[in-house]
Amino acid sequence: MARWISFRFDLSAEIGGVTFPHVVQYTASFGLGGIPQASLLLPVGRECQSLKPAAIHAAYAGMRVQQPAKVYLDITLLGSSGDVPNRLWTGRKLIFDGYATGVSWSRSSGGAQATVGLLHWLSDLHYSSALSGTSHPGNPADFTFGSCFKNLPLGGAGADGGGSPNWVPCPASDRAISAADIQGDLWENVLKAWMITLSKQDPIDEYLAYGESGGNAAALKALNRMHGRNMGMVINAADADAVAEGVRNALANESWQSWVNTTLWGKLIGDWCPAYWFTVVPRVTDALVVPISGGVRKTYKAIYASEYNSLETTCAMKQVLGNVGIVHPIKFQCGGELNAGEQQADCSGLAAVWPANPRNDGLKLLKDAPKWLSDPIFDREYAKYSTGAAGEILDNPFDPQDIGQQRVPARDPAETQKQFKPVLTDYAHQWYVNESLKGRLGELSGALRFDICPGSSVWIEGAKERFIQDDNTGQPFYATVFNVSYVINAEMQRCGTTFSLAHIRNEAENQDDRYSVTRPPLYETAFVGEALIP
Repeated sequence: MARWISFRFDLSAEIGGVTFPHVVQYTASFGLGGIPQASLLLPVGRECQSLKPAAIHAAYAGMRVQQPAKVYLDITLLGSSGDVPNRLWTGRKLIFDGYATGVSWSRSSGGAQATVGLLHWLSDLHYSSALSGTSHPGNPADFTFGSCFKNLPLGGAGADGGGSPNWVPCPASDRAISAADIQGDLWENVLKAWMITLSKQDPIDEYLAYGESGGNAAALKALNRMHGRNMGMVINAADADAVAEGVRNALANESWQSWVNTTLWGKLIGDWCPAYWFTVVPRVTDALVVPISGGVRKTYKAIYASEYNSLETTCAMKQVLGNVGIVHPIKFQCGGELNAGEQQADCSGLAAVWPANPRNDGLKLLKDAPKWLSDPIFDREYAKYSTGAAGEILDNPFDPQDIGQQRVPARDPAETQKQFKPVLTDYAHQWYVNESLKGRLGELSGALRFDICPGSSVWIEGAKERFIQDDNTGQPFYATVFNVSYVINAEMQRCGTTFSLAHIRNEAENQDDRYSVTRPPLYETAFVGEALIP
């Protein structure tokens, strides 16, 4: 018995409180680590039967930039036969949520149309200065803010105070970032918490605010729609407290000027994502913060040959890698106690390398260790060398709870640095895989579907002869989806989905450590994928 299913699609939109019951065309693109964009083609002129003007003509005069915009797809099941999937996937679905950015008009001999540009709600993080919801990111810092920022704690004290003034928006001004924080969820416990704290305040000069500045309500709303997935860091045998201290120091040492002259999104995508190897997966109603790793062996979905109608891949690698080495940072030491020597660690050469037995004809690629894994020293533990109290850790006179506590020996930085080797070896392994797969790209187009979001790992069946048994002309392969694009057109009566692919590899390579990994280098579990619309 033949299997078939038939649906009716109806597109509509709501922009600035105005309903547009008919949409000619909807196109959208959701990319990994990007802010999605979309466009709508709206009908113009008059309806043939009623002679009523199209909705855009009455709404155009009142349309403004940054008006809330939503796009809906109504799905009606017309009929089906046999056991077919998606029989129950009907009703109204929200397929885009964001803002209208403007209206443009076009007219030619072939027709006329109005085009509305749309921008995803994640753009709320890419609007104002990272430090202020009322300051343009291009403002000069010296004219806009005070010499230091008051009351910027990470958690605990809330938005009204409790933290000491800082030259930078320093995390943990009232508490340290702990090993439990980063091992539990780096995004929720550290990075998101810091961004929320900043967004609740506005340190812009009160003489420039012209009224109540308040906080960044739009950014807070966006942050509350972002959720971590698999963001618990793996420490291996490293000193977990030393790693947590490294994270805190790396964040605290960031230039305050970069915070003033960038947005929260720019800081997140431009600085934190490459430093901590994660990315943002935009979806329609929320966004996921997930570890990024090329060549994950486990897959989320299978895409069969019957589910796509075009496929094109480009696989090239100009250079063959022998191995990847992670170099020790260069450390300069100074002070009056250099002759003591017992607590100094000045390493050179490689902190880690992968693989240990490289190809003879391959090149050696060297990469820096991330800043937060570069310095395993707790500065406060070595303050004693500048005071002559070399035998014990001094009490903290600024913290009554620390006075009289049991004193423990300072960490040996050389030994602590050696403990980082397993983590840095995984780091080198992931660099090797990324470099080996970076030229392997592709594009696949097929039916309209919302069950695969950017960042998903997929298995793709190769097209083969239909009527020949044991045919091997269609070879399957693995890939990572880094962009999902949609088009729905009423005039052409067409709709479809296009997946942009990366990290393409065959089945043998998916089991080869040179081209695949079981988990990300810095996290406990890999993200393999989810649906764009749950």
